[in-house]
Amino acid sequence: MRLTLVISGLGSGGAERVLCRLANCWVQRGHEVTLLTLSSEQPFFQLDSRVRHLALGVDSPSRSLFQALSANTKKLRVLRRAIADSSPDVVLSFLDTTNILTLFATLCMGLPVIVYEQTDPFHNDQLPRIWRALRRVSYPLAAKVVVQTEAVLTRMKPLLGKIVTAIPNPVVDPGVRHRAHDASLAERKWIIGIGRLSKEKGFDLLLEAFAQIADKHVDWSLRILGDGPAFASLERQIRNMGLEGRAFLLGRTSDPFPILVESSLFVLSSHFEGFPNALCEAMACGLPVISFDCPSGPSEIIRNGVDGILLPRENLSALAEAMDSLMSEPDKRNRLAAHAPEIIQRFGLERVLDEWEQLISEVGEGSY
Repeated sequence: MRLTLVISGLGSGGAERVLCRLANCWVQRGHEVTLLTLSSEQPFFQLDSRVRHLALGVDSPSRSLFQALSANTKKLRVLRRAIADSSPDVVLSFLDTTNILTLFATLCMGLPVIVYEQTDPFHNDQLPRIWRALRRVSYPLAAKVVVQTEAVLTRMKPLLGKIVTAIPNPVVDPGVRHRAHDASLAERKWIIGIGRLSKEKGFDLLLEAFAQIADKHVDWSLRILGDGPAFASLERQIRNMGLEGRAFLLGRTSDPFPILVESSLFVLSSHFEGFPNALCEAMACGLPVISFDCPSGPSEIIRNGVDGILLPRENLSALAEAMDSLMSEPDKRNRLAAHAPEIIQRFGLERVLDEWEQLISEVGEGSY
């Protein structure tokens, strides 16, 4: 089947990583895949050479309403032509604004379009009001709207009916060499957080929680992996809290597994999520995890008390207390870590790919 995938760009974010992984798997399963990006940047994550990547170069910033209208009109025209030239059986779009543009660009083309919503739209207040209105108008035009969790599915069903379905992000087995072992967990003293350095990830809360207990655990350090607009403010916070030499911003990487396997504890401090890849990858590596029970994802990933700890959303004191507890008790860390890799069976790559295959087949055959 000929698949055309559309996304704004191929930077270092979680959605981009998932898209590259799916594109690679689909060509390996015999599909013909064209990947269209609105930006001109090169992929941060590796793409199979059989994936045909076309960078359209139309994703430039706008400084006024007139420029925005002009830019988006151009995007629609260029995107429509590129989709038509790729002669797809099914179009798949990733991320909210790109989903909206793709749905409008394909109007009256007779093409089934699947849009993939990678966050919780009910809690993502960063999308401008005009785009939220356009989303309400455009999403019913899709053949299918794919969300990542049952919680989001439940909330979107009344709005979109049978066209909305849930498929989680796939969890890849990191392999034995990237799997933590009980004996070494007791020796390593790294707390790790991973994600885009932006407000919604709550790394400021993670730093505050660590600061509350850092003097009690002088042999522990905190490492945050990622990049983004909050880098400078988090650096400032580290200095102001006197955490230099104890808390580190490591930048971004295309492969977090070597760093994860060297860590002792993973913490997710987000205000909201979609289906957090970093949390799943930490568990796949056999790490004990702590997460706020934010919307959405963590409560469907973590089995509280079995393979991780769920905390009330944005509860700083609870976060500091949970971190203190696991840092103090290696046996407790090991007990959670022993069950963490079961995430691979629950959300394994092949299982998720089979769900996508079934959906693409239904949409391509018009049986949805």
